[in-house]
Amino acid sequence: MSAIDHAMPAAPRSEPVPESEPVPESEPVLGTVAEGDAAVPGAAPCGPDLDALGDEDYLNFLARVEGVLPPVFAAFDRSTIDFAAEAKAGAALMQRSRDLRVMVLLAKLRVLDRDLEGFAGLVTAMADLLEGQWTEVHPAVAGRDVELRRGVLMALDDMPHTVMPLQVMPLFETRNLGRVSYRNHLVATGTVAPRDNESVYDAAAIAGGLERADLDELKATHGELARLEAGLKRIAASFSTALGPGHDLALPNLLKLVGEQAAWLGTELARRDPGGIQAVPAVEPAGHVEAGPAAAGPMARIGIAGHGDAAAALDAVADYLARNEPSSVGLLLVRQCRQLAGVSFLEAIRTLVPNAVEIASIRVGQDTGFNIPIERLSAFDTSMPPADADEAPDGGAAFEPADPFAEGGETAGDPAEALRAAAPPTAAPFRRLATRAEANDTMAQVAQFYRAVEPSSPLPLLLDRARGLAGRDFLTILEEMLPASHLRPAGDE
Repeated sequence: MSAIDHAMPAAPRSEPVPESEPVPESEPVLGTVAEGDAAVPGAAPCGPDLDALGDEDYLNFLARVEGVLPPVFAAFDRSTIDFAAEAKAGAALMQRSRDLRVMVLLAKLRVLDRDLEGFAGLVTAMADLLEGQWTEVHPAVAGRDVELRRGVLMALDDMPHTVMPLQVMPLFETRNLGRVSYRNHLVATGTVAPRDNESVYDAAAIAGGLERADLDELKATHGELARLEAGLKRIAASFSTALGPGHDLALPNLLKLVGEQAAWLGTELARRDPGGIQAVPAVEPAGHVEAGPAAAGPMARIGIAGHGDAAAALDAVADYLARNEPSSVGLLLVRQCRQLAGVSFLEAIRTLVPNAVEIASIRVGQDTGFNIPIERLSAFDTSMPPADADEAPDGGAAFEPADPFAEGGETAGDPAEALRAAAPPTAAPFRRLATRAEANDTMAQVAQFYRAVEPSSPLPLLLDRARGLAGRDFLTILEEMLPASHLRPAGDE
């Protein structure tokens, strides 16, 4: 069977599904659709253009579905759409004609109904049609005039209809939190601000839930995200294949989100099952001129398996930002992360909040107890190397930790120097990053690694902030950094 056979899995139920209740599996409503040019009866491989014919069922379907799509996702009520009825109506139209306008609307219905598998299936089916029936699939192209088709497919990048629904799509289930979405993670880490009445979970609780989530469920969800990302990239590349380099369809918002979601789950999968992660293949338009190493295809979902990998990944992000965005605040934060990788909690406090070291203390006991000033523990401020760094980078002897009580020696009187000497070795060089999306993706993977294996590290917080500042203009950043009294409003002389 072709991807179109499975593009529209079952008619979902129309009533809302509570966050804690699994979405039921659905059954096909399309029936069997033959492959190839026999897919639609008639002389044309993709059937007639129902829009040009003024077909009543077709026009009513478009008007009806477009009328119920939410203008603002935050106010969307799923009970206002009869998903089962609209899925059947769209399936009937697809039996008569291969039309991207219908498929895009069906895809929006799928993601609004929290059906990741159905959404990925429809995107894959559209990619198949564009690659196999570029000229015939509707809306058909006349020579190089593809603007109508481009506009139809760009609707896949709509914020209220696809991007935001996918952001809140439950990706895995936990015993304590219920079903967790990527938005839950973004809100918990401070990357986005919560809406009114939106549940806010602790970042550590979400990270812990991801660690304990069912492995098979994570693999299945990650596989659908990988299929969705590959399909979107194939759709984008089909325009350059047909029209020449530089004509890719732009789907920046949706592709960025899917890549981040896949990276988030992929890092955990790489930790728990390194051989089971599904990489997203690079998609190159036909006839595309091969670029050099710096312009290589999309980054595979490599996992951060150890501290050395994390250090190399941070170096790669810093290299990208230094080359392409030297004014980025993220570059400063990433370099700070690189300096803090492998240091102790006390050294992190000394670096990030130096004025707080003298007053910081650890409370022992609850109602009756005592405080230990953090400075009193400085004599013990040395750490063993990470488990993946027990051999020297050149394969020599294992690392010997400095003795904080030893007399003499270069580091005996300076625990911070001893810690820096114990920093994890850099692993094999990370491949050079070519885009901001790859840099953000890599930072997300490193942050997830540290949340899983070193929860007390400040690196995830710094990396989340670096990602949140990516793409912001100079004045917006100043407004966050400076007190209001330092910024003059317009018209204030």
